[in-house]
Parts: sequence; C-alpha cells; structure tokens
Amino acid sequence: MCRFDFKEFSIRQDKTAMKVGTDGVLLGAWADIAQASTILDVGTGTGVIAIMSAQRNSFAMVDAVEINHNSFEQATENVANSKWNNRIKVHFSSIFDFHPQYFFDHIICNPPFFNNSTIAPNEGRNLARHCVNFSHEALLDYSAQYLSPSGKLSIILPKTEGERLVSVSSNYALALQRITEVFPNDRSIHPKRLLLEFMPAKDAIRIYPLREKLIIEHQHHEYTAAYKELTKDFYLNFH
Repeated sequence: MCRFDFKEFSIRQDKTAMKVGTDGVLLGAWADIAQASTILDVGTGTGVIAIMSAQRNSFAMVDAVEINHNSFEQATENVANSKWNNRIKVHFSSIFDFHPQYFFDHIICNPPFFNNSTIAPNEGRNLARHCVNFSHEALLDYSAQYLSPSGKLSIILPKTEGERLVSVSSNYALALQRITEVFPNDRSIHPKRLLLEFMPAKDAIRIYPLREKLIIEHQHHEYTAAYKELTKDFYLNFH
C-alpha cells in the first residue's frame, strides 16, 4: 500500500521501508501533548506521528528528526502535503547530532526495538527496527538533556524491552509517570506492547505511575470501544 489515508491527512509510504503501523498510530494518539508548545518526534519515518501531533495540538511547533534519507524525503513530502506544514519541520539528522537551542515539552519516539535479534537484509528496516546505531538508554540520556522541567517523553516498546527501560530510567533522572499495557485481544494473557510516559524525576507529578490497560480487538477486525475512542480522530472507519 503506497498511501495510507487518515481522516484529515494522507501518508505516502512508497519510499520508506517501515510503513504506517498500529504502534505509531497508538503512540501518536496516546501521548499527552495537550499542553506542549514544543514537540520532538524522534525517528519520524513517514512523518505520521509528527503530523498527528500537529493535528491534536493546534499551537505546538513540531520538530521531526530522521536519519534515513529516503524516509526523510518521504516525511518531508507528507508534511508538505498536510494542512499543518507551517508548524512541522523535518530534519535530516541523527538525533544525536540534533542540538536545538531550546527545550521540548514533549519528546515522542516509536524506536527501534530489537536489541539482539537477526539483522534484516534491508538497510532501511535495520535502521528502523534494530538498535544498530541507537540504544534506548541513549534516548533516555538525550531526553534528560532536552526535556523542559515539566516535559514528557512518550515511547512504545515490546513488554520485555519496555520493562528493561523502566528499570534503568532512574539512572537518567527520569521517572515513569504513566504506563498502558496494550493487549492484541481480550484473550491475550500478556501485553504485546507497553506505552510509557516519563518525566524529569525532580518534577514528576506522581510517585507511583498511573497504570492502564488497552485491548485492541475482541476478535479479528472487531475493535474495542476503548481503542476506537483513542484513535477515532484518525482512522476513517472509527466514529
């Protein structure tokens, strides 16, 4: 599928290895960006999360960083064709070479998540799915440097990787504030993904994180009311 249509924008994805998927849409819809004036989307890919953020927040300025040139070109095209292109800037850069002179109220990342798995033959997929030149701890370190005092980091990871990241977050002076366990269906015993929200520890709102549960489907293509409610502003078939 070369194009993915949402209610208020479309995503071209013929140039990029990683297509629009449930993880990115979940994260883009879940992140608590209502009060953010500055937002950073790390590894923007097609640009979908950056565009979702601009749709959800009518005043925020959004920076989107992408290291893969094909994906950068794709994101640039998608942003240019969106109605929020005056508030989104796409940067061709590694996040670790991106050093703005301001802080972010929210950093969002749908990161590579395979730390020790088989390397795919496609270089674009390697960059997007494997921690070849990127580690989750490095993202925590970067976020600790560039989050505003009340800023938030939102990230989605598989259960094992997510739990490991939570266990080391205090090493970077970040505190988990919210966690949503994502189950594929109501028969699933274990969550497939964790949606995680961190804040600088000294400004953390909660001592204990808010814990939630989200089930995507009752059965194949029969989506739960909670999933529809979360994503209804984006998916064409949800009202």
